Amino acid sequence: MRNAITLGLGLATSLALAPAAPAQDREEALTAKQVDDPGLPDTYVGFYKIVSGEDDGEPLPADRIGTHLVRITESLITVLDADENTLYACEYALKPAEGEKPDRLDMENTGGPPGTIGDTARGIIRKGTNDEGRPFVMLCYRTIGDDYPDDFTTRADSETNLFVLEPIPDPAKGGAEPKN
Repeated sequence: MRNAITLGLGLATSLALAPAAPAQDREEALTAKQVDDPGLPDTYVGFYKIVSGEDDGEPLPADRIGTHLVRITESLITVLDADENTLYACEYALKPAEGEKPDRLDMENTGGPPGTIGDTARGIIRKGTNDEGRPFVMLCYRTIGDDYPDDFTTRADSETNLFVLEPIPDPAKGGAEPKN
């Protein structure tokens, strides 16, 4: 049976209908964010905005970039759309990696598109800073199979998603983003 977690942007039809970013913009957005920073704390807890990403090798629609928010707690990832509606939620277990490998995630959908509750995914996650010293988190996961992604890339028909997330202030402490 095929697992079908689609992190936050979960409405596959809206992904298919939205125009894609030009290839040059996509390349710059993803590769500029791949400078690893092992000095950052191990936790991923916080609020983030999506700054770039891919779904099966295709760039995320422009209307998702910068408008969708991700909240990560010690055990839950929640994605909110531009209107602050919860699009997706999953419980996860973090498996810290040793050395230079990214941390791994085992995820289970607890709130998302109808018919996907209980679906699982395997992912990798890493914190870093880009060339300008700005922090980011990269999250890549597969929605089928028991294998973790090998790296932070996607390709057509791989059932793999990639997100580059930029930390934002906690809205409850005076940050600008969601109200809930």
